[in-house]
Amino acid sequence: VGDEQTRETIYAAHQEAIAWMIGFGEREVFSSRSGTDGVLQEPIRGVIGAVYDHYDSRANDPLLHAHVVIINRAQGMDGVWRTLDSREIFRHTVLMSELYNSCLSDILTRDLGYGWEETPRLHSDVPMWEVEGVGKAMVTEFSQRSQQIEDAKEMALVKFVADNGRMPTTAEILRIREKAAVNTRPDKTHHSLSALVK
Repeated sequence: VGDEQTRETIYAAHQEAIAWMIGFGEREVFSSRSGTDGVLQEPIRGVIGAVYDHYDSRANDPLLHAHVVIINRAQGMDGVWRTLDSREIFRHTVLMSELYNSCLSDILTRDLGYGWEETPRLHSDVPMWEVEGVGKAMVTEFSQRSQQIEDAKEMALVKFVADNGRMPTTAEILRIREKAAVNTRPDKTHHSLSALVK
């Protein structure tokens, strides 16, 4: 939601971070599998995929993010096309997402001089990092989807306590929050970037 130059710089940083994350995956995570029960892991030349950029959340808040879809086939170093080892991909999904976030933060610091401040999460002991100097009121204003999920989770917690006579465990709270996210998920609306920045 900044000026055009800032938007272009942030988008370029986003693309650079995605390319870095996919490159990391090609070097460290992705491999093909072959042999009986896929026991052989073999290096690959690279992956083929598509990146779908989105510019807003389901609540129509500004939220640049991408969905990366990798085809489940890769060419081995011997030229033969094989299935990717999806076990490794699933094991590293969160890591790769966090690497993207870290890489993006570093690039934004390099290109725009942004600083970062640790912010507690409502549903995790792991902190998140927000751009330094952006007030809580502005973050809240553009976090409608998070608030919808949190409100639904709180209502579900009250019901859980009434039904079970106890507070839920940490694992149960996470499941309740995931269910609240699904149950309150509005349909996606698609907007062009030009329409969103008018």
